[in-house]
Amino acid sequence: PTGMAIAMLNRAVGVIVPCAWNRDALIACGYKNPVFACPQGVDPSVFRPRPKGNRDVFLFGAAGNSAGGSLGRKGLEQVIQGFTMAFPRDSKVVLMVKDHPGSPLECFDRRVKIVSEQWSEQQLAEWYSSLDVFLSMSRGEAWGRMVHEAMASGVPVVTPNHGGISEFFKSDCGWEIPWKYVPAENGWAGDWCQPIIED
Repeated sequence: PTGMAIAMLNRAVGVIVPCAWNRDALIACGYKNPVFACPQGVDPSVFRPRPKGNRDVFLFGAAGNSAGGSLGRKGLEQVIQGFTMAFPRDSKVVLMVKDHPGSPLECFDRRVKIVSEQWSEQQLAEWYSSLDVFLSMSRGEAWGRMVHEAMASGVPVVTPNHGGISEFFKSDCGWEIPWKYVPAENGWAGDWCQPIIED
């Protein structure tokens, strides 16, 4: 957070954040009052493993909101780039990117399907369960709700083990992508996690 944001937060008697990473960052930036880490949850009656149907392709999925200033932080462009690097010509793989209305994402690879729609929790849960692998290249998450929902749906995840995601992601739930800190872009302050997509 910026100095102005910390000054405003210091007027509060306390702050609730979703993870220890947020708490530690606020304290390191000069927040003086109590910070309470309160993890988020997933509704297991909605996000749960379901049987997969038969199909001829391996289905990767990624999700986030790249509209409204979040382009870059969610890493959806890096997911697309990594997918096309890993599978330059393979016709038996598909990447479905779930974004929000107003998404600026584009891709001219016919194997990459970008869906810019608002979905209900039930639609999201059914989509997660249809995937073979969920991909996240987010540069910073206070919790990582979509990674958490995919895992609760029984889907292996590929992600940097960073920020809020590190509160619940374990290597037996998927694969960790190596990352490093780099200066943030697109109007974000400080440093953020840069997944090394070549890996």
